[in-house]
Amino acid sequence: MNEEISLDMHRSIDELGKFSVEMEIWPNEPLDGKAAEALLRAIMIDSTQACMDGGADLVGHVKAFLADKEGGGTINANLIDLDLEMTLNNDMPGGLGDGMLTLHIIVHGIWDPEVRRIAMSVIDDIMARHGIGYNVRYDYYEKEKRVE
Repeated sequence: MNEEISLDMHRSIDELGKFSVEMEIWPNEPLDGKAAEALLRAIMIDSTQACMDGGADLVGHVKAFLADKEGGGTINANLIDLDLEMTLNNDMPGGLGDGMLTLHIIVHGIWDPEVRRIAMSVIDDIMARHGIGYNVRYDYYEKEKRVE
């Protein structure tokens, strides 16, 4: 059985769209811990809402991890429903200069390519509005979209 058929069979069973990305980020101006938290919240909530607006009918799990490269701390967060408060642990007392951001999105009702397209569009918009440059290090959709 070829890999595309195997992937289609797998997706028809779980109907989950998945996307993960790891990126280096660098704000024009360092962000304090609260501003870094607001950035992470915006990326997670806006990406999830855009997926729902794009045809998803259920949030599976959205999680993110933000770390300052110079040891300024970390923030991690989990979102399972847009109507519930996300769980968030902000341990970034030193703020955010150059950092690493990892985002994982799982939703029901739309496929991986659409989740990826939507999430990256939201990320592009948010980063531009906040004056934050970024470079995608790993796009797990591109690497892991195959069933082996």
